[in-house]
Amino acid sequence: MVTYTEITKELPLDEGAELVGYIGVVAVTQIRFRISSGTVVQRLASPGIWSVEEESPKEYIDELFAEERETLLEMLKEMGAEEES
Repeated sequence: MVTYTEITKELPLDEGAELVGYIGVVAVTQIRFRISSGTVVQRLASPGIWSVEEESPKEYIDELFAEERETLLEMLKEMGAEEES
């Protein structure tokens, strides 16, 4: 069985942007699953929304994060992952 932890927001700098001052909005979690030799813990992230102006209003960033969170939840559902209690 695959489980996951709380989904959090990351705002990494957009390294691909031509201009300074752009970020990405990414939803991330940790997944855990058992293999014969123990438990594996991996970071799993949504694809992200990139080239967002760093000075964008917090409400806008929160909207983008909500979209990315839904994408990540869909990914987790396809994996059959369950939220850790």
